Amino acid sequence: AMRYRTGIQWKATAKTTGDVRVGLTQKEFDGSDSESTNFNWLAQITWNPAARTTFNLLTGRTTQESYLVSGTPAGVTAPTAGNPSDALAIDNRDYSLEWAQRWGSRFATYASARFIQSDFLDVDTGPRRTVVTDRSDEVKTLSLTGEYMMVKYFSFLGSVSSADRKSTVPGAGYDSVV
Repeated sequence: AMRYRTGIQWKATAKTTGDVRVGLTQKEFDGSDSESTNFNWLAQITWNPAARTTFNLLTGRTTQESYLVSGTPAGVTAPTAGNPSDALAIDNRDYSLEWAQRWGSRFATYASARFIQSDFLDVDTGPRRTVVTDRSDEVKTLSLTGEYMMVKYFSFLGSVSSADRKSTVPGAGYDSVV
């Protein structure tokens, strides 16, 4: 895979900074005439309204290797294009908001909300093309962490997080609280 990106960083004010990068990801799949070219981006805006408060707004789009089977063992019928149980890559779009707050010299809290949209890519029957399979996932997560620093290099942490995944594939969704 090749990834090309260009971007800018700026400091809009003493309290606001940003970083935006855009580009292309090209993937050629071994043992196939298929390839995938996708637009990608990475953007972050950081706002520090007070010395002990930070907000981050992040978004990105990347293509990752699939964690699903993308090959057929000997003696097994090959999957058809668009099969949700077989994917070569995953196209992810990620959006998150984070808040960090120091409440004094020893105590801090961290909160975040994140949304990820994932489309699973597979080989089309046409030459050098990929298509979105029948599988698409949406994951929503929320987390809250508290930190108490006993001494300079020793902290107690407590956290709770929840995740909710909806999928177009039956049985692939879940809800969890940790």
